[in-house]
Amino acid sequence: MRIAYLRSNFPKSSETFIMEEVRCLIAAGHDVRVFSQSAELDALQPKVLEHRLADHVVYAAEALFWPQRVWSLVRFAGRMTLRRSYARGYWLNLFPGKSKRSAVFEKLRAHGLGAALPLFMRASEINNLSLAVGELGEKEGSIADFAPDVVHCPFMFDWEVEQLERLQELAPAVPFTVVLRSRDLHRDQVDDQRYPLKVWLLARAARILAISRFNREFVLAGGSPHTRAAAGPGAWHGIRVVHSAIDTTFFAPQPQVDKRVGQVACVARLIPKKGLHLLIEACALLRERQVDVHCVIVGDGPLKSALLALIRERRLESCVTLQATCTQHDVRRILSQSEVFALPCVVAKDGDRDMLPNSLKEAMAMELPVVTSDISGIEELVSDEVDGLLVTADDASQLADSIARLLREPALRARLGRAGREAVVRDFDVANESRKLLDVLAEVVTVRGQ
Repeated sequence: MRIAYLRSNFPKSSETFIMEEVRCLIAAGHDVRVFSQSAELDALQPKVLEHRLADHVVYAAEALFWPQRVWSLVRFAGRMTLRRSYARGYWLNLFPGKSKRSAVFEKLRAHGLGAALPLFMRASEINNLSLAVGELGEKEGSIADFAPDVVHCPFMFDWEVEQLERLQELAPAVPFTVVLRSRDLHRDQVDDQRYPLKVWLLARAARILAISRFNREFVLAGGSPHTRAAAGPGAWHGIRVVHSAIDTTFFAPQPQVDKRVGQVACVARLIPKKGLHLLIEACALLRERQVDVHCVIVGDGPLKSALLALIRERRLESCVTLQATCTQHDVRRILSQSEVFALPCVVAKDGDRDMLPNSLKEAMAMELPVVTSDISGIEELVSDEVDGLLVTADDASQLADSIARLLREPALRARLGRAGREAVVRDFDVANESRKLLDVLAEVVTVRGQ
């Protein structure tokens, strides 16, 4: 099949499950093109280079007016100056065997110095110089040029919605599938100007997918215009559950790595629905109880300053560390060194919530015992006292109790860890879930061809 995959940012460090899914589709022998707006390469995953995923990406060119272009360059200059990780990602060389300097000069010699300004402007748009160099002089691609058999849209964010609308105008006969995730379903949509368009598109999708049974039942309940549009005729058998999944051969136990006594890990974006303030409060309670604990929170996001301030306010600098987003190899190392994984998810004020977080799956696959909140159908991933511990959302004291229990009971950690890996390998392995997605896409193509 020729599969067009829509994602506004690809690759994106916080969406490794998308990278894994695309990798599996390509490995299965299908012609895949990811149509994207930009790349996010602050912490480039090695698999992007190893499997040459950048070769399968087409970055859309936006028609920007000059004021927008100037603002884009000013914002780019600020990022390059103030964000070291952004600068590393921007200069990152995605062309093995060629230095950045030689690749740039080779292109400029071929196309003249007049190409320099467009080259650097394009690099500021897609967040990477090497990707822009690769595009220079090449014909701009589009979904219409690719002529896909099916289009897959793993999110319904603004950019994806705009692309689907254009697709309906340019190629109305091409079927598309949509995945509805927690933000698409549960976040407050009142101020979303594109909401009517989303409803219109959902009613025309060839297939709607959900990432959990909880979300599937929410769609089928049809309590809002967009869920009623998605739960159209035949939805009872038409809405399939295809989990966001992980590579369980990569995230596997590392017995050769020594554990750090009392280390608790958390991998999450620093956003409200992750409930990270509760984890910091739990660490304060554990310190008061004289429990030896050190918490490593891996991630980045808009709440970074607020969380650092809370750490200082509780005087936890010596036992809580915020670490910037890193590669899968670094995450695996941190998980291997830890004794417990904690992620106290909550429902945000706008209704957004976590839905079977992939960082939980990665920890469980490493046989690391997990503590998380009992919200949003989380029992589809974690069964309390069976393969993890569940606590009441927004309860820092209960969270602290469960962490302390795991730290003092090695036998419990071992039992929950083994059961957790079994659950993830069975239900959330990317090879299995990608086959389910391919079955849906093949079915859509077959039906449209009849």
